[in-house]
Amino acid sequence: MDQFATTDAAETARCVNCTRGLPGWDQGRLACEHCQQRAADQLAELPELLAELPARVVPGRGAPMVGTRNGGSGPRDPVNLHVVALMDDAIPLLDSWARDWAEVGGMSLPVPNAERLCGWLRWHLDWACRQHAAVDEAMREIGALHRRVRTAATGERGERPVHLQCPCGGVIRWRVSQDRYRCGCGAVYGREEAAALPAASRVRVAA
Repeated sequence: MDQFATTDAAETARCVNCTRGLPGWDQGRLACEHCQQRAADQLAELPELLAELPARVVPGRGAPMVGTRNGGSGPRDPVNLHVVALMDDAIPLLDSWARDWAEVGGMSLPVPNAERLCGWLRWHLDWACRQHAAVDEAMREIGALHRRVRTAATGERGERPVHLQCPCGGVIRWRVSQDRYRCGCGAVYGREEAAALPAASRVRVAA
């Protein structure tokens, strides 16, 4: 009986971030290898992207920078306030997770700059994916920071969400780069599960 119970538990173990089933040979982890690799790639890119932001603080002539409030002609803000706020937010967010992981794991802290923090978090990412109870929250915040910084640094527009409808009637904004979705009713969906939901009506989206 205990053997069957163990097998059932192994079959239902899922990644806390994307809800994918975890392989039977790696049941000890909280977040799957797919999510770990995505977070590692984001952390690897962040220092270079962050280094581009100071050049984006003062909008140039021509097309408006992402996050500015003015069009291509006429008066402009003296600085891009969106980029300034992003620069102010990035290091504290990375540092807060480094401090949290270091406290939980009894590890020494890195120098609080972008390159050292991102490198430190990448180095300890496997540990977090196996032992840190809030690793899903860390991955969501790092992923959101990466998307914001990449958009500001490159000028690329963010993904346009597809509006899907939860069985409760709520609207879920689906993006291909996002692994987990939570509806207001509390239901949680993995990317593939959410993609299988029906499209939300325009009335619901507008509401």
